[in-house]
Amino acid sequence: MRLHRGRALGALAVACGLAAVIGATQAVGASRSPDARLASNAKRVNGIAASRTPTALKLVPLTGKGVFPAATINPDAGKGRTYRGVFATEGTAPTGTDPAVPANVFFVGGGITLPWSSKVLESGDAGVVGGGLEPPDCDGSFQAPTAPAGILCIYPGFAVGGDVDTDEADVVNVLKNGEGAYEATPYIVSGGHLGVRVEVQAAAPGRVKFSATWAYTAP
Repeated sequence: MRLHRGRALGALAVACGLAAVIGATQAVGASRSPDARLASNAKRVNGIAASRTPTALKLVPLTGKGVFPAATINPDAGKGRTYRGVFATEGTAPTGTDPAVPANVFFVGGGITLPWSSKVLESGDAGVVGGGLEPPDCDGSFQAPTAPAGILCIYPGFAVGGDVDTDEADVVNVLKNGEGAYEATPYIVSGGHLGVRVEVQAAAPGRVKFSATWAYTAP
């Protein structure tokens, strides 16, 4: 009886110990379950998965230079977006010394670089509102420039006259043609991929200034 009783007690002790170990394991497992869930989500940020290559609805890490990979640039990202900017040029037209050369044959100018152009600009795709070359459908204004898709619209500012004096004016001493349009003309450069140069002709010797806003809607 003592032998059997000892065995029984030993078996009971083993069973109790095993139960304690299992209970402790379950308790540890329960306490770590949140971490386990976090570990399973380690490749996500706010539920968004990451990818080393551009993949729909996934995050892409920066390169070793701290920039996004070139493959992440979407060539269609700018479609339908209207870009706006300012164009301004100024100079002093000299007094003509050659009687055969009119004093107003003096030009100032500059360039407008389009931040987005998926369409090659052609002749007639860029123009100055109130100028000799005025594109259609430029319905904006100097204060609120707009443009239809694929067209570069340039809006001159306020000219001298009325309550606007020379210092405050945006347009000073710019030649007008027989129809009263500014001799301010954009010309396509770089095959029409990047933008235009704008050439402005002075009306007389002295200060000449031409300031404008522009708008371009990516087609």
